[in-house]
Amino acid sequence: MEAWTLDKSLTCALALALSKKDDGLLFPSGVDFDELDWSFGDPETIYSIASLYADFEENDGTWRDEIEKLLLNELPDYE
Repeated sequence: MEAWTLDKSLTCALALALSKKDDGLLFPSGVDFDELDWSFGDPETIYSIASLYADFEENDGTWRDEIEKLLLNELPDYE
């Protein structure tokens, strides 16, 4: 089985973030999730997406920072 890589995590995290944004399910940090309408899917923040794609054995401890940096650069309005 092919090892998961940082590049693959970056690609997948960005794709998911853009998809969530297009679906109206990407929210800025600090949003009260208890007040959101969850009927259309699970809302995410760029930080929850970064966490999701940084959780691999191959991670050397820097993946989350790199993923967050990419997402913040690509989606600055969602910090």
